[in-house]
Amino acid sequence: MKINIKNRTISSDKFLCIYANQQRVITALVLSGVLSISSGITLIKSATASPINLTVSVTKENTKNKADAKHLPRQVTNAIFKDLSQNQGIPSKNLDVVEYRAKTWRNGCLELVNPGELCTQALVPGWQVTVTNSKQNWVYHTNSNGKKLRLASGNTVNNSTRLPEKIRESVLKRASNFLKLSISELTIIRAEKRDWSNSCLELAEPSRLCNQIIVPGWKVFVGKKEQVLVYHTNDKASVIRLNQKESEITGV
Repeated sequence: MKINIKNRTISSDKFLCIYANQQRVITALVLSGVLSISSGITLIKSATASPINLTVSVTKENTKNKADAKHLPRQVTNAIFKDLSQNQGIPSKNLDVVEYRAKTWRNGCLELVNPGELCTQALVPGWQVTVTNSKQNWVYHTNSNGKKLRLASGNTVNNSTRLPEKIRESVLKRASNFLKLSISELTIIRAEKRDWSNSCLELAEPSRLCNQIIVPGWKVFVGKKEQVLVYHTNDKASVIRLNQKESEITGV
């Protein structure tokens, strides 16, 4: 049998052969398309994986940087050692940092306000650092680079003479009631061990009789922002008196 295609006459066998070849070509093209789509999917997956790995890498780097930020800068240590050497006459080689922590101070005075002093009310990133010469400890408040520093407990001595917890709690409670602030908002700025010369803890009043006896105790500075209270206590915290003059309080 002969078939007429566009004015050409071919045999049926040849037509079937041409048709079969065309089908194979179409099949090949379809398969090639499928492979191309698969390759495209693989590339997309590969491209998607890269940002995920990058994110993990960045996260690790950020974590490392945060960990580094927890280390006390050498310049802060040097500034503290220099201050102690100049004011206490202690060689820097005899000093060691025994404890430090990153802090954000609530004012420009590094939360160590002197009576009558005005402080900027701004947050100051910095450090609280404890230094020792094996006999005595000093606690410093500094800014982030040590260019600004204050001695928090220059008169405290070794661990055996730290402010007893009972006295600390009693003074904080008394200051909390006086200032109408929560105890968590207050800080013991400084504590000095004292031997008071009389039973009034050297805070005599016209109507009060004072026995002339030696009373072991403490002088404690507790404060918040621009207000610092100064208390005299005995060593059992059974007597706690406010030093109104040093606290710059009148009319109490």
